[in-house]
Amino acid sequence: MKKILGLVLSVVLTFGCAFSTYANTIPRVYLNNNKMLLQNSPFNKDGYNYIPLGALANNIGATLTWNQSDSTFTMVYETKTIKIKINNPEIHINSSSVNLEEAPILNDGVAYVPVRFIKDALGASVIYDEKDNKIFITLALPTDSGQKYDAYGRLERTTNLPSNASKFSYILNSVPNSMYSCIEFYQDTTTWHKTPVEGINYLYPNKISSDRLATPANIETWKKLFEKNLELRLNVDYRTVTDSWVYSLTQTYPTGFWGDKDDNYVSDYSKELDTYAQYLKDNHLIIEGDYYLEPSTTYMSVGTYSMRCWVRFRINSDKVSTAKLYDGVDSSLKTNTWYSGYADLECDTASRDSDGSDMTIDADYLDFGSITAEN
Repeated sequence: MKKILGLVLSVVLTFGCAFSTYANTIPRVYLNNNKMLLQNSPFNKDGYNYIPLGALANNIGATLTWNQSDSTFTMVYETKTIKIKINNPEIHINSSSVNLEEAPILNDGVAYVPVRFIKDALGASVIYDEKDNKIFITLALPTDSGQKYDAYGRLERTTNLPSNASKFSYILNSVPNSMYSCIEFYQDTTTWHKTPVEGINYLYPNKISSDRLATPANIETWKKLFEKNLELRLNVDYRTVTDSWVYSLTQTYPTGFWGDKDDNYVSDYSKELDTYAQYLKDNHLIIEGDYYLEPSTTYMSVGTYSMRCWVRFRINSDKVSTAKLYDGVDSSLKTNTWYSGYADLECDTASRDSDGSDMTIDADYLDFGSITAEN
């Protein structure tokens, strides 16, 4: 399984969950119920949520240009031309102007707009779930411009494609090429007897489209399994870690060996995770982070199925300078330091006669050789 380094994005146009033991510190942002890939984290400042402008444009299919001389962005979306000036709450939409509650800003060299911009400038519906720290954006995307959308309703891209684009049914506009690069298909040389059909075999690369387990429903199940695991591991506070957290995380991992009376796997992770929970408490560890799973990258290797993931996290501590994020791999990471990058997450069947719906995460599935410190 190949891992790749995280991509360092351009300085200007860069782009809560019931299982957590405390509220997410990084807002989760959803566009038409799809989690957005935001490699520059959204944040809350003085009670206002901000999201990166470049990522928003990529997700909705808008064009975005930058005029450095007057610190102004021009966003073109359908019939609207929107002028956005950094540190100025007044935006211009065609011949009209609107005053936002807060001004667009630069944060670490990346342009951010307040969430209210999406409503006032684009006419979208925006709902903020304060309890789970989630932002839900509903926006009718263009349907008559020749643009294509996948089965999730996400905009596809047909230009500036990765070199291995032919291996996939489609490439997303909101996802950088690095998300698709360096994926090797175990059965590339096999003659496949099924061809991807738009709207049917649209959730996975065509190289596994004839595999009986790689159905759209199963891939969605695997994605939810990975999301549950990452949500638990990347949002945990030693002061509030519970037995319920340990139990929920245990359920996402492989159970280790065949052997109970029904010939199923038998769990061997609960004791290890109990030990890790105590490790969190002993070292005063608070973990915060975000993630993005891309089902269109799903592929099959020898005996397992993989899906590419982007992660960004930080392990905070007032007690130790290095610590471990539980992942089945012994890795010492600097505390109070942001890490980000890609990994290929693996899952495998939990029974010998599996239909693919009972997958669990494969051991050692997240290798930190692919994750790098941001500073």
